[in-house]
Amino acid sequence: MEMAGIDAPDAPNTPSNDRTPALVGAHAGDSPPAGHGSSGSGTDTPSPGHAPQSGSGADGYPTPEQTGSRTPDGPGGDVPHLDGNDAHGTDGGTLDGDRTPDTPDRDSASQGPDGTTRDPFESLDPETQQRLVDDLVADSNPEFPLTRDNAEAVLRDGPPGTTPQSAGEGVQGADVKFVDDNGDVVLRRENKSISGGYNSFNSAIDKAKDQIDYNGEVWIQVRPCTEVDSWIHRWQGTRTDARLGEYTNVDVVFRDTNGNPLGRYNLVERPPPR
Repeated sequence: MEMAGIDAPDAPNTPSNDRTPALVGAHAGDSPPAGHGSSGSGTDTPSPGHAPQSGSGADGYPTPEQTGSRTPDGPGGDVPHLDGNDAHGTDGGTLDGDRTPDTPDRDSASQGPDGTTRDPFESLDPETQQRLVDDLVADSNPEFPLTRDNAEAVLRDGPPGTTPQSAGEGVQGADVKFVDDNGDVVLRRENKSISGGYNSFNSAIDKAKDQIDYNGEVWIQVRPCTEVDSWIHRWQGTRTDARLGEYTNVDVVFRDTNGNPLGRYNLVERPPPR
């Protein structure tokens, strides 16, 4: 092979399966830089503190087969010698076009097209989505039924890696459960639809706490312009800190019939005075 700027005579061609690297950029009689061995010379001494390794070359350094067939340092730098058989790219695929597919970090079913975590509701087929929304609307207050937009909102934004399930009409327990692949319930949500005032809210919380077993979320649909802040203040004001402690893991989410979010509250944390 003829190298630009090299006066050494042409080296004979070697078979493609010869894995011994050729010296690059070296003149006859040149010595390798200090601390580096010359493959095949067998006379160099390793740099101080570098003990020969078992199975290494005569100069105490690994043989080309052990280092991935790389040439020693020369004027042109450390040049890799790749024969297309044992050379691998940084992504785990070979450089001869035989690439190994990357293993995804997450289940593709729970990952969106841009790599972000997908809403579990989006992983459901349209027929299942429709059925779940229908279940929640049918199970809501017949005099003030849950809107379809609010029903879908209750089913969305569940914990990653879960699947939303509806309990169905008239079934005890939470209206919606988010279940993981092991069948464990990760989050419970109970839906309430209130057309009245504070007393209706107080009654709804009293029932919902048992339905979610004091651990989960209560989603409440109310009329537009409802002052939900005043409901939370009043409800907490009638309870001691010890009683409020029972609701540490209970959150309340308000939405009006137009689908507008009105607030999210943890029942233990007292909101600031208005």
